[in-house]
Amino acid sequence: MTTKTRKTDNSLRATIIAAGLAKFIVGAFALSFSPLLPEIGKSLNIPSQWLGFAGGSYGLSSAIMALISSRIQDKFPREKLIVLGTIIHLGGILLVGFAQVFSILLMGKLICGIGAGLLLPALVAYISDRTPYEKRATILSKSNIGWAASTLVGVPILAFVGEYFGWRAAQFSLGILWPITILLLFYGTKTLKLATGETSAPIGIASKGKFSEILPMFITTFLFFIGFYGVYSFIGVSMAKNHSTPHITG
Repeated sequence: MTTKTRKTDNSLRATIIAAGLAKFIVGAFALSFSPLLPEIGKSLNIPSQWLGFAGGSYGLSSAIMALISSRIQDKFPREKLIVLGTIIHLGGILLVGFAQVFSILLMGKLICGIGAGLLLPALVAYISDRTPYEKRATILSKSNIGWAASTLVGVPILAFVGEYFGWRAAQFSLGILWPITILLLFYGTKTLKLATGETSAPIGIASKGKFSEILPMFITTFLFFIGFYGVYSFIGVSMAKNHSTPHITG
């Protein structure tokens, strides 16, 4: 294996890890809100039903922003969109962590959703631009491990942090991962040039401009994420109503 090949492999690994971490942060932030709902409600003296709507608002704003950002992804540098989305998401995390009233908490969740809706499409496009078409699905699929890890690992860990250090610490701990993720991403992609040759499917609906043919897919995905985040948030509401939990100071 040549030095150049070795560097390329390391760059790909770093890029996959960075993309996985980004998806882990976005997913864990959304999903960990549910088990922390009772403690957030007690800390801020907010009815659990209101907190359920705050959790669902994250998915709503993320879905809406993803649709909006689809029109600007090719008009601005991917790197700038990724950094901007990261800053917005991190700002939302800070707002949630420092929130003392429901309005600030809701604003923080909405802002996080906007950041996620801007960041994730740009991240996928950024990686796709730098990987050959025949390897793209493999690389993107590996990065999706972050989604699974956010549920299997992220939620239990953040629930543990929330139990022993307060729900605010659980929020802030995710924010710490963002600088690491961005550094890994740009380290990994700095040696990866734009993919040459065939970079897209030979025949693509989108390339023909037939948006109407993929509109059902967009609507289905949009409704899925609204339902997913909404239902998951109200699991926490149900737990708060029907099961007593020890008070944890935020």
